Amino acid sequence: MKTIRNTQLFQELQEKPKWVTLFDNDYNLKDREIPTLRGGLDHIEKKKNGIYFYDIGCNNIRRDFVIKQERK
Repeated sequence: MKTIRNTQLFQELQEKPKWVTLFDNDYNLKDREIPTLRGGLDHIEKKKNGIYFYDIGCNNIRRDFVIKQERK
């Protein structure tokens, strides 16, 4: 699983844990490190320490990713 450290995006996802939150108004990803999902989005899990995105039917766990706050 890929970890992406982006405090601003993490905070936005805490408020709205949805796929659309990953994109700006021009449909560009808000963080360049967000990988392309091969099978599509399976589900999103909101946890205290991160927002987890899971790829549908993909055995390659490197396509799953989590967005967390930046380390202090």
